[in-house]
This record gives sequence, C-alpha cells and structure tokens, in this order.
Amino acid sequence: MPVKIKFILAAMKEAMPKARKIFNEGTLSKLGDELNRQIKGGQSPVKGIGRYQDYSDSYKGAIDSSGGIMRGTDGKLSSGKRKRPVNLFVSGAMQESQRLKETEGGKVKVSYGSKFAGYHNSGNANLPRRPLLPSQDGEDFSRTISKFLFDIAKKAISIVTKK
Repeated sequence: MPVKIKFILAAMKEAMPKARKIFNEGTLSKLGDELNRQIKGGQSPVKGIGRYQDYSDSYKGAIDSSGGIMRGTDGKLSSGKRKRPVNLFVSGAMQESQRLKETEGGKVKVSYGSKFAGYHNSGNANLPRRPLLPSQDGEDFSRTISKFLFDIAKKAISIVTKK
C-alpha cells in the first residue's frame, strides 16, 4: 500500500537552516570523540579499510624491548604501548591535535595539526597507510561513522519538524 506524505515545502525550506545548525553543533561536539574511539580500537574511520595493518616487526620489537614505554610524537615518554590493536596511540599528542570547526559554507571540517597524522593518513615508503580521515578521491567515512552522522542528522530534523 502506498504511503502518502504531506508537507509544506516552504516550511521545510525554512526549517533546513535550523536543522543544519543543530546538526553542525552535534557534529562539532561529538564527532571527534567518535573518530578517536574508532582509531583507539584499531579501526580506521575510512570506509573499506577496516583494521589497521599490523605494526612492523621492528616496531613490535621496540615495544617489547621497552616494556611498552615509548616516546610519543610530542617527545614525552608514555607507558602502556601495546602491539594490538594498532591504535596509533602513544602519548595522545596526535589525537589531541585533532580540530573540528565550522567553515564559512556551513560545513564541518576535521583536521589534525600533528605532522604524524599526515604520515599515517598518506603512508610512505616506511609506513603503511593508516588513514584517520577520508582524503583520497572516492573515499568516505566508514559505515559506523556514517551511521553516527546520520543519527545526528535525524535528531536535528526531528527537532525542527516537531510541532
């Protein structure tokens, strides 16, 4: 049986800027934590990547020989580094360099100030690509992150369409 949906287009056009504002506020306040949760669990937030590639044997050896005490990208020693999951976390400096901001066009931009984030995101001859953000043509956020954003959008639309 077909479902009929009736709404006033003018009212929707009026509600959309408010919904975008609510969506952006929710994204700015929650997306960074969700990205970090994924990465700390060893999962790339980029669609099609899944678990990060294992650390090299030499890096695993360094973790073993140091008892998990490693120097972070900020130069500080931190303890508790493990070989699995591959979570790109030593001192937290890279994750702390994460920035979310709303651009002039009303979009949300995620970036990292740490140069090491760029190395991980792109990879190089000595480091496999372990992306933190979709940055190559055709890439998108993982299903988990997309669902997270979709849920924020649903809440925003629900708030502005309630009578």
